[in-house]
Formats: sequence, structure tokens, C-alpha cells
Amino acid sequence: MEAAGPRSRDARGRAANQPGSRAEKSPPESRKVYMDYNATTPLEPEVIQAMTEAMQEAWGNPSSPYPAGSSRRHTQIRDVGDRGRKAKEIINAARENLAKMIGGRPQDMIFTSGGTESNNLVIHSVVKHFHKIHAAVGDTAERPSPVEGALPHIVTCTVEHDSIRLPLEHLVEEQVAEVTFVPVSKVNGQVEAEDILAAVRPTTCLVTIMLANNETGVIMPVPEISRRVRALNQQRAAGGLPGVLVHTDAAQALGKRRVDVRDLGVDFLTVVGHKFYGPRIGALYVRGLGELTPLYPMLFGGGQERNFRPGTENTPMIAGLGKGLCLECPSPLPRVPVTAPTRRSAVVTSSLGWMCLQDWDCLWPPARDSPAPGVSGSLKKRLSWWQRSARPTKPTCRLCATTWRRGWRLSLVSESI
Repeated sequence: MEAAGPRSRDARGRAANQPGSRAEKSPPESRKVYMDYNATTPLEPEVIQAMTEAMQEAWGNPSSPYPAGSSRRHTQIRDVGDRGRKAKEIINAARENLAKMIGGRPQDMIFTSGGTESNNLVIHSVVKHFHKIHAAVGDTAERPSPVEGALPHIVTCTVEHDSIRLPLEHLVEEQVAEVTFVPVSKVNGQVEAEDILAAVRPTTCLVTIMLANNETGVIMPVPEISRRVRALNQQRAAGGLPGVLVHTDAAQALGKRRVDVRDLGVDFLTVVGHKFYGPRIGALYVRGLGELTPLYPMLFGGGQERNFRPGTENTPMIAGLGKGLCLECPSPLPRVPVTAPTRRSAVVTSSLGWMCLQDWDCLWPPARDSPAPGVSGSLKKRLSWWQRSARPTKPTCRLCATTWRRGWRLSLVSESI
């Protein structure tokens, strides 16, 4: 959210003369602070520089080979080929940085246009794989499959991002798949692993749970869910049932906390660059891409990204993503000067910003571990950020009163203070 730009003198005068309106001074430009860091983040200067250099020096097609030669024409072709090879090097370096950031392998990473494409690609792949393996079983097995003729089933939760929820609802409407939306706890805002496992059916092919919620900041128990699903898969294999794959959308967690696919135990993980000072581009981690975990392309074309995501690579955007990933611990906090905390104030850290908040008691005691009034979810198991309050109580301090009028509250996160 960003403060509105200054209006003209006539516009301010008209607003002041309107019934019930108050003329307010617009803050100077130096005091305007962008705070909606969950929606997107500004590009780091190093990222802008990397993207600019890629556009100027690596504009060649990274997938186009050119032969060497001695003529003037061949020299020009070699120059273009060199720029294409440089573009390829930039893409490979970005892939390695991305894999290093999440604890995966470079060969398990593919670049996409963003988180929405990555999430849709996962859903598309598991549904197609379900039909493919059961069609094969029906052709070769002496007895029918336990799930023959059934639709693929997917388990998710009720607070997923629209890029998960809407594709799944569309599959249900088209009678292509069945979906169970597991509600989250009213106490801590998390989805319970026990509830996820209870929703699994013989036809279940995917469990997709976001790593951190984009509205409440609540961190979901993805490692526990993955561990329980792996144990369940051993039992399913003994009964002739296919395994269940696990996907997590890590868009809101990357850049704010440690993310390691080995600890999470997931088969798919979605990456979104513009949530951590990178450009608006995405990526998808696939455990053992093409070997252990299936992935089916939604597009067909030139064979880029090993045919899993064809289309000429967007080198500048990939360069920016790679640079954002290799920056030394990029802070999720904007550069806003603050005063030292005192007994009557507290420094509120947030993925959206940080500031010195006076009269902290007007919200709730900072030592409280349980959720504050009107705040959904545990304060310990969440990222720090602004939160929309369900039952806002009008605060007393000027800063909090401003946020209250907009329907927003500040949340304190014990792990970040």
C-alpha cells in the first residue's frame, strides 16, 4: 500500500469544501513508504543492473547454435553466437543459484512465467499422470485396478492462493478431477496434518499445501505432512495403489525464512521471484525431474527447458532472478530509518516494513503468545507482516489509528523480534 500522490491546489480545495470532508496535508515525498511487500517487492539495484546488462550484452538466442567461420558474414554470426552462449551461461548460473537457495539440484529446476504457471503445471501434470498410469495398468493387469474408472483426487486446504484454488475448482466443474478442501484450524490458522491424511483416498494423486499463507502469514506444517504422506505411500504400494505426490507453493516464504526442499520433503515447490526483490518470473522445483517425479508440459514448441516448458528463454528476467537469489541474505525489510525501542514502544518487524510503534499496548501486550483480538492464527507459527483484522478495536496512537481506519492491524511475531 502506498500513500496517494499529492493533489493539485484546486483539487484539495474542492475536497475540503465537500460536506463531511477534511483537508489533509499530503506527506512529503521523502516520507512516503511502500508497505505491501506481500503483493510484490521493489527490484534491488543489483537486480536491475543484471537485467540491463543481459538486455545489452546477452540478447542472443540461448538455444541457437552458430558455426564458426572466417568470412565477414561468419564473423557476424560468431558474434551473435557468442551473445547466445553468454545468455545460456547466464541462464545456467541462475539455475544453479536457484537450486542452491532451496537445497535442490540445478537439473531439477525449470523456469516459468510465474507462480501461477508453476502451480497450474503441477496440477496439470499429476492429473495427466494419473490417467496415463491407470490406462497402462488397465491394458496389462490381469485383474482390474483398485481405482479403475475413478477420477483423480487432490487434497488441498481452504486458504490456498487463487492459482491453486481456481484451477482445482475448474477441474471439479469439468468433472476431470475430485478435490477435497480441508479447513484450517480456527485456533492457529494452520491446516492439521491429521486432517490432510484423513482426506486421502485410494484415488488421491496430489496433496498441495502452501508453505506460508499470503493473508495471515501462518506457516503450514508441510514437513510433517510430507513425512506422513511418505509413510502412507509405503502402505499404498503394498496394496497396489500409486503414491501421493506433495506440492507446496513457497511464494510467500522464500526470502523471509529458510526454505530447503530436503527438510520439507516435497516433490514440487513453486518459486516466485518478485516476492524477494527479483523480477516477475517464476520457477518450479521437481524432485528427480523426469525420473522420480512426473512432469507433463502444457505447451509444445522449440524444446526449451528440456521440453518441459518450451519457449525462447527470457534471459533478462532469468538474469534478474538469479541475481536476486545470490544477493547476500537480501533483507525482507525496506530501508526505513527507525528510532530505538523504549519501554513504551516496540520495533515491529514485518515482511512489509518495520517501524517504531508508540503506545504498543493500544493493540495488545507484546508478550502475549496467543492470537491477538481479531487476528487469525498463532503468533509463533507465522511470518511477520501486516494483517487484516477480523474484529478491529480502535487503537489510540496516531499510526495505529491510521491503519485501523483502513481495516489493517500490525502483528507481532516472536521469531522475528
